[in-house]
Amino acid sequence: MKVLIVDDIEDSVKGIRDYCEEKEWETEISDFEGAYKYLLEFDPDIIVLDWKYDAEDSEQGNDILNRIWSVCFRPTVIFSAIAETINIAEKTRHSNLIKIIPKGDEQPVIEFLEETEKFVPSLAAYRKDMGEALISSVNFIDLLKNEPDIEEKAIGYVLSKRTSEFFDKEFIGELSPSWVQYICPPISESLCVCDIIRKKSQETVFSSAGQPEEYRIILTPSCDMNTENGRTPKVSHALCAYCYPKELFHGKQLAETPSKKNIDSVTSKLNAGHKDALVAIPGLVNTIPYMTVDMKKLELISLTCIALNVGQENETTQYIRVSSVSSPFREQIVWAYLQTSCRPGVPDRNSELWAKEILTK
Repeated sequence: MKVLIVDDIEDSVKGIRDYCEEKEWETEISDFEGAYKYLLEFDPDIIVLDWKYDAEDSEQGNDILNRIWSVCFRPTVIFSAIAETINIAEKTRHSNLIKIIPKGDEQPVIEFLEETEKFVPSLAAYRKDMGEALISSVNFIDLLKNEPDIEEKAIGYVLSKRTSEFFDKEFIGELSPSWVQYICPPISESLCVCDIIRKKSQETVFSSAGQPEEYRIILTPSCDMNTENGRTPKVSHALCAYCYPKELFHGKQLAETPSKKNIDSVTSKLNAGHKDALVAIPGLVNTIPYMTVDMKKLELISLTCIALNVGQENETTQYIRVSSVSSPFREQIVWAYLQTSCRPGVPDRNSELWAKEILTK
């Protein structure tokens, strides 16, 4: 792991530097003026950044953070004696890998480095893949040289789709844990179909998973709830399905060591995507428990009562979105709902007699 420490007083981060060296992490210490060079040439995995006011009261720390944010984002700890006066709420709202820690006790910084270390290889590989995805994605520009009246949004759309296709080709097809279907924290600035929301109460602790009954899954189409670019939603309420304990999906007794027969039976149902009106929802650590969605148990919830993310609730909030579901997994859930809700009703018939007749030679 490569750690860049940006601080003009090396003694104030001696404990952090010594710990990094003990762990045999590559470590560089830079003053503020040299930080930009180290960001590009050293290519750190994690950054520990002091925050300093110069004589003209300009925020040098903010300048460096903006460069990290826009050009070479890495997990970053702002380790500063003026931590209480630093306001980067807009950035911390978008990223939970930026931390502000008051200077003094170096242990919280060390703990952050330790917690992040295991993700460094994946993050480094992702940055490399992003570079290759960018190169691959912009290749289509050459085809548009003679295309008249090209809209900027159209180019952006194709670039994003080519980037998505690059990563789909890279990763789809491998056996992955069930939680890969989640987009958490959610990204969309509007509610989407299959977003998972959790009921808010004074006792709710959103840093840990709750009971299944606290959750709902949204079934209303995304386009009907879109509020981006000043749009007004087409609906006032979202149709939501209730969630129940995980065993409702398979109806089997829970066991310390499930039998192979039961595992095979449940695997078959999971591959089908649903069992009658029931859909299994995988767990996500500290966010969502393993649970079952009942597509026949529905309720309407006002859009004004649903906060998009934790921390954005207001006096009307009754539910908070905790995760979105990515494509094509959400389409599988929608298909399960359609199978339940769109079957035509017919009168009862003597199916036993019918069966006998079509079995008779």
